[in-house]
Amino acid sequence: MDVDSIIKNIEIERNNGNLSGAKVQVLLGRSLFPSNDSLMFEHHKIAFGEGDFNYAASVLSLMLKEGKCPSFLCQHVINLIEPLLEGSPLPYINQNNHREFKKSKKENGVEQMLESLPSHSLSSLLHATTSLLLKEEREDLACSMNALLLKWKPEDPVQIFLCASLALHCEKKLGLNSAPTSPYRKFFVEFCFPKMISHFDSKEFVSEVEGKMDLGEGCSLIVPSLFQFVESAFQFHVTEGTFQSGYSLLHSILPSQSKALAFIEGLDYSPKGNLSLDSRSSLLNHSIQVFNSEAEFKEPKDLVQIVSFFVIINVLLHFMWDYYRSTVFAGFQRKFLGTVLPFFSKEEEEPPSKSRKIKETSQVPLGLRLLESSSLTLKKIKESRIHSQFERLKSHWKWEQWDWIQFSLGDLYFYEKRYKEAESEYQNLRQNLIQPINSSGHSSLSENPFKSKFLRDFSAKRSLELIAQRLLLQIGICQIELGELVKARSNLLKLSVLLPLPNQTEGRKRLESLFGFPTNSSYLASLNEQILAVLTVYHLTRCYQRLNQPGMIVLMQFGWPFHSQFLSEITQREEFSNSFSFHQFFDFVSNIDLLEEFAYLTSKEGSKIKILSEGENESKKREELLASKFEKQVLVASLSEMSTANL
Repeated sequence: MDVDSIIKNIEIERNNGNLSGAKVQVLLGRSLFPSNDSLMFEHHKIAFGEGDFNYAASVLSLMLKEGKCPSFLCQHVINLIEPLLEGSPLPYINQNNHREFKKSKKENGVEQMLESLPSHSLSSLLHATTSLLLKEEREDLACSMNALLLKWKPEDPVQIFLCASLALHCEKKLGLNSAPTSPYRKFFVEFCFPKMISHFDSKEFVSEVEGKMDLGEGCSLIVPSLFQFVESAFQFHVTEGTFQSGYSLLHSILPSQSKALAFIEGLDYSPKGNLSLDSRSSLLNHSIQVFNSEAEFKEPKDLVQIVSFFVIINVLLHFMWDYYRSTVFAGFQRKFLGTVLPFFSKEEEEPPSKSRKIKETSQVPLGLRLLESSSLTLKKIKESRIHSQFERLKSHWKWEQWDWIQFSLGDLYFYEKRYKEAESEYQNLRQNLIQPINSSGHSSLSENPFKSKFLRDFSAKRSLELIAQRLLLQIGICQIELGELVKARSNLLKLSVLLPLPNQTEGRKRLESLFGFPTNSSYLASLNEQILAVLTVYHLTRCYQRLNQPGMIVLMQFGWPFHSQFLSEITQREEFSNSFSFHQFFDFVSNIDLLEEFAYLTSKEGSKIKILSEGENESKKREELLASKFEKQVLVASLSEMSTANL
């Protein structure tokens, strides 16, 4: 009697429902061929079916004794576990936030059987099964299966690092590594990483360089370096905007005996907290000092280096993130710049009062302090030994595709008067937000896959349109400063027709409020339609003035008398009185104060200002005609509803 005959008899007995007969055939075969894998596999299935899970594990262990795992055994394990995953490809398992696994007798048996396996046998089985799934390009199932097994054996370091490496491998294989909040990254950060921390000092599981885990059958899995593991976890918190958790994460992985970064003890890392600007600056200075004291390197290797590096990056991005939120988020709710930028100040916890409002609008806004802090941090990074590694990280993370980083960097460059770089950041971000003109001739908002979680929260079309309009305004200002006046005029004119103008008195108040701060910071508009409109008209006036075009007189009417000094400077120039010509003057100028100014200018002896048509200028009664024109225009302007009709 050979093995094939015995296997055939076992199948016949099983198909006939005679499990006792099948068991007899199995025992007979094992007595004749004790080392045969096929017979041991049948014996394992009989024991598992009878509920003798420990014995099923012992038979399975015999099959894995030499470290080899037949493919049919791998497929058997997959068939046992796959139904327990309920078809879910998500690798993240959290009993509090996700579905509960319903414990059936069968599932309890699978768990008990695997727990009964010796460690070396379980490792061989897991590696072989994972290898088979990866070869079949079933990464989602491989990660889900290993995640479930990690839930059953949460303290097994081999399984922990296998799951962590597998999650990052699957993310890359499936093309999700450009979105650091994928389910695989979330599983790695929230389920694997906390379990890994206690093993970071073990050279058996972590290395200073990228390694490989041999899964057998010619298949291996990339094991990231210690730096890459920490970077992946840190990047997740940055993408989510949870910088407080980022500080907590970095603090948690510090070696307990390390005193180099002891200064971060005692700081408030609670998710609801917000580390003060002074605490962040102190954290930055200490971390740079620690980092610079280490030996030369290409990539941070030990935990102190790694933690100090990412603390520096976290502080910088925390400054930029808070600036972004204070401008984008608060701008939708507040009216005036003075209360927009200090939105995240600690003083927000105080009850509102008139004195507090005066204090807010008179102090340097928190948003401006955040810009200055970001600028200083970047300068310190550039001057320290962290700079080359920082540039590598920017390239690796593709900062040019992170909308909130582009937004903050654009304003930062603008504030530093680096207008060319600022314009580039604004242009790139605007292209990500607005699709090219479609066939119907209307622009539409794009579904940019690199939008930050925060910007995705602003699902209202008008909110995104305001961001795009604000970017167009900043682009126009940059172009004015770079001398590209024709481009600037075109962009600002496009913007002016989209925004409703406040009345003249309100416009003057807003201009005076905006320009109470340093000039470059006052140009950084919040997301408020009226503030955008005020700044658009102001810079359009500047543009026309530099181009020496008469349209500036029309624009000066808005917010008058804010522009009175501006007009005085222009009219005193010799070229103004010699060459100013605006034959549509009485069609567009209706502000009484401006009419008075020009009535005086045109009556001056020797004035060459031309504001009448050619035919009218040749009239012998030019002075009488001008007086009549001014009189009629003053009459029109006296009607309040007509005061800004021609803007």
